[in-house]
Amino acid sequence: MNTGNPTGPATIDEYIEGQPKEYRALLEEIRSIILSVAPTAEQLISYQVPSFKYIYMLVGMGVTKTHCSLYIMSSALSRKLKSQPGFSGIKGTTLHFALNEPAPKELINNIVELRIAENEQIFADRQQKKSILRKSK
Repeated sequence: MNTGNPTGPATIDEYIEGQPKEYRALLEEIRSIILSVAPTAEQLISYQVPSFKYIYMLVGMGVTKTHCSLYIMSSALSRKLKSQPGFSGIKGTTLHFALNEPAPKELINNIVELRIAENEQIFADRQQKKSILRKSK
């Protein structure tokens, strides 16, 4: 989608404003859902993707002419979600949903909560490893 800026948007607000009018409300809804679960998440543009960071990258979002996407940013979580019975809509590490339907709030909430837990666990594991390395010196 056209961002109106040849170098790409600098903020999520710029990204949303650069999208066709009919997609903006859905993008705002997705952002609102993400921030309701992760209110302290940093909002940024990473590789021209509207992204949210909590300790590490949390999730991203985007829109094309055919669908809206939530970028899960976790291969392990994507595999786990795909293995659940009756679950579809994820390709790679991206959840796709229709532009003409409300955002899947419960699913997005669940994904963001699981990503927060993953990031916190990764951080704790890294801190523990650093502590062990310091003690062994």
